[in-house]
Amino acid sequence: MDKKEILQTEKEKLKEVLKIAKRELQEEEKLFETLEKNSTDEFILIELQKKKYMKIKSLEKALSNPYFARVDFKEDKQNSEQQIYIGKTNIFDEDYNVVVADWRAPISSIYYDGEIGKTKYECPDGIIEGDLLLKRQYIIENAELIDYNDIDITTNDELLQACLKENSDKRLKNIVSTIQKEQNKIIRSNMFKPLIVQGVAGSGKTTVAIHRIAYLIYTYEKQFKPEDFLIIAPNKFFLDYIKNSLPDLGVDYVRQETLEDFAIKIIKDKIKVENSNFNLKRIVEDHLNNEQKEMIIRASRYKGSLEFKNVIDEFIYNINLDVIGNINFNVCGIEVVSNKDILEMLMDNYHMFSLKTRIEKLELFLKSQIENKLDFLIKSITEMRTNKIKHIENNYPLEEQAGKRIEIFEKYEKEINSLIKDNGKRIVKEFIKKIRIPSALDCYKMIIDNLSIEEADFIKEEFSSKIKKKVIEFEDLTPILYISYELFGLEEKLRLKHIVIDEAQDFSEFQFYTLNEILSNNRSLTILGDIAQGIYDYRGINDWNRVNKNIFNNEANIEYLTQSYRTTAEIMNEANKVISPIKDKLGIMLAEAVSRYGDKVEFYDGREKMKIIKDRIKDQIAKGYINIAIIGRDSKTCEKIYKDLIEEFENVNLISEESTDYEGGITIVPSYYSKGLEFDSVIIADRNDYSESDLDRKLLYVAMTRAMHSLLIIL
Repeated sequence: MDKKEILQTEKEKLKEVLKIAKRELQEEEKLFETLEKNSTDEFILIELQKKKYMKIKSLEKALSNPYFARVDFKEDKQNSEQQIYIGKTNIFDEDYNVVVADWRAPISSIYYDGEIGKTKYECPDGIIEGDLLLKRQYIIENAELIDYNDIDITTNDELLQACLKENSDKRLKNIVSTIQKEQNKIIRSNMFKPLIVQGVAGSGKTTVAIHRIAYLIYTYEKQFKPEDFLIIAPNKFFLDYIKNSLPDLGVDYVRQETLEDFAIKIIKDKIKVENSNFNLKRIVEDHLNNEQKEMIIRASRYKGSLEFKNVIDEFIYNINLDVIGNINFNVCGIEVVSNKDILEMLMDNYHMFSLKTRIEKLELFLKSQIENKLDFLIKSITEMRTNKIKHIENNYPLEEQAGKRIEIFEKYEKEINSLIKDNGKRIVKEFIKKIRIPSALDCYKMIIDNLSIEEADFIKEEFSSKIKKKVIEFEDLTPILYISYELFGLEEKLRLKHIVIDEAQDFSEFQFYTLNEILSNNRSLTILGDIAQGIYDYRGINDWNRVNKNIFNNEANIEYLTQSYRTTAEIMNEANKVISPIKDKLGIMLAEAVSRYGDKVEFYDGREKMKIIKDRIKDQIAKGYINIAIIGRDSKTCEKIYKDLIEEFENVNLISEESTDYEGGITIVPSYYSKGLEFDSVIIADRNDYSESDLDRKLLYVAMTRAMHSLLIIL
């Protein structure tokens, strides 16, 4: 058939699929309406409603675009070939046959990984081998087939090229139709093995992270709920940028938080956390001398180190001993459990639990011991009471005996009644009440006060000046979180099965260790970052192999994304010139730009900065660009530019540490707030303000790689 005939056949197929999708949607809506009538368990009802609601939303979207690809596959053990249409959600006919396969289904990986000819995919039944006969992409808009494109080993991915040429959006877009082979491997990686992804700027790390969550929820829907997953993002501004991504993929209720917000839910103390950029701004912007900046760097690095964790571990061990003390569990002077046995149980048998949980287990243990010795205790206490009364009768004058008898009787009767009525629960409860656990913040204060390292005085002074206002630095957050977790554990509602960390190069080894502990060492972590963008390297990561060794005992998989899809080749090549002098020091590979070419990077003298910026904005708007960024090295530069631009342009937004929403339009943003974002056009406002230091090279590299289509640099 020629292309015109194929197009007509495919249009008929689309009509058929849309009819089936509409019928399935109506069925799902009826089921949703009847759920409440038929369910008696409120918890089950809520969970079913959530699933049905998301399925209905997915089918509603499918009515305008039910699929984006098709593969024809002939399995080696079968005589006939399969035509498999692939979309964002499964679509079934009345006999529950798959009409459209979800992009996350095992067979759909053929589309992402396979090339025409021999191929295979993995499913629960094992490895399925066969021949990929056709790989076709569709452009469908508003339920109308616009065009299709067949891909073979010599044809470029035209759908990818078309997507890359699109303008940026104020929200992160999904890439289900253009997931690349190396991205697909990461998305579908084993959930139960830690995964570290080193991805260059523009390689799609954040998008891959979102799609991985969607894939895991689909694959393990019978074992886990969306609420069991957490995405940790660098700031609220970034969360706003990605917030619609998962619902767009048919997934909702996944937790998306900053580390600060997540930690505050666990820490019992009422504290406010300084903005995570506080120390970076001091290093970049404040007029501190080099010695002062160096001290900030060293103090921050120490607080994020495993060395500091070991100091805290020793302190917590001693706190455990102090809390338990040299106490026996006695009832009326009769030893029920010795101090030695209590210590052995808490410090050895239950050492893997938080102190709070261990004390709860101790309470249960003591109750069981009383129950086992109940008859003996009642008999012994009764005998003690009788002997005491006999002693009174034999040794006190008659006129004093009545009062003494009442005193003795009441003392022992209280314990006997407790043993008879509630098996000694009151006695155990009163004993447990005497065991007091100090707050995590009080413990941290004591640790800081007793530091003996070279930076101790500086750390004490900085901490003391803030804690009076109930404020801590971001670098103090993880140590306090760790202490709180070790002492009090997690509430059930905060328990997690998988954590995805984006911009993970900004995390410390201590932070990775703590999050791994919170996952109860099941090591279900996905870590995505780029060492070249490690602008917080004074507290963050410089070597993924070190993280693998120190945190995961070399059991993590490390994957690399070296292809940059965001920027044109011209922009990426210019950015690589900035980071290239330190690439060997960082142990990184330079980004390889995808085969997409555009305008040359332009350089302008900075003497007429504002005129150049204004002219450029007008020019870019005329070209149809929607999101334009002016990136300054620091906030002071950006504030000046903002004041000048708001008089002439509409929809101008200044990004600061207080920003929580990304509005798009004309955005003025400091280099250190621009990470993770992308814009149609970028203007670097102050190239010559960046020094040759590693930090400034990284800041400039981050700023330059935000541009998708156009980059102008003012010297």
